Amino acid sequence: MSTPNKVFCCFDQIHYWNSRLCPPIGLIANIGLIYLIINKTPKEMRIHSRILLQTCVIDIALLIVTMFGQHSMDLVTYWGYYYQVVQIICYAIVIFCGFKMVRFVHINSSLTQKMKELNKQLIKTLIVLVIHACFPLILISTNTFIISVSKHFVDLTTLSLLYMFEALLTHWLPILSPLASIYTMRPYREFIFKKLFKIKMNTQK
Repeated sequence: MSTPNKVFCCFDQIHYWNSRLCPPIGLIANIGLIYLIINKTPKEMRIHSRILLQTCVIDIALLIVTMFGQHSMDLVTYWGYYYQVVQIICYAIVIFCGFKMVRFVHINSSLTQKMKELNKQLIKTLIVLVIHACFPLILISTNTFIISVSKHFVDLTTLSLLYMFEALLTHWLPILSPLASIYTMRPYREFIFKKLFKIKMNTQK
């Protein structure tokens, strides 16, 4: 087996297991965040927490689609580019809405010190989610540009490797999103740390 074929087979196996392991881990992380949003959100943030809840629902929908129906990408016909363009449009909308939400939360901040602190945490979370959406947008746009420019002088194996490399990174995004939200939101972070340390102490006893 030639070296390019070995590399392709290796990436193919990594991509396969990555696409099978990431969805269940992501589902657990997002369901855990939904539990925290419903049960551990301060009453001052009940309305704003719906933004995070909406993000969780979207991530879960993406994970279910990934788990039960991997998309097929034809590198020869224009449908492969259509898929990429649709993703770019979707992430562009997410980024636009993210900036709008950050601005809305900032303008509608309460004057109480507690509410200011909670809104600051929410703004941090929204900024992280916007950056989270920028990453795949840049990745997909770059990948689409490289493929469209080099398709005439690059072999199909190399193009397939580019797609698999993109997928390896994008599969982890629905996992990183809830983890980032838990870390940036202090009530959620404190609850998780208390639970972890409690379990650790009980184990030591």
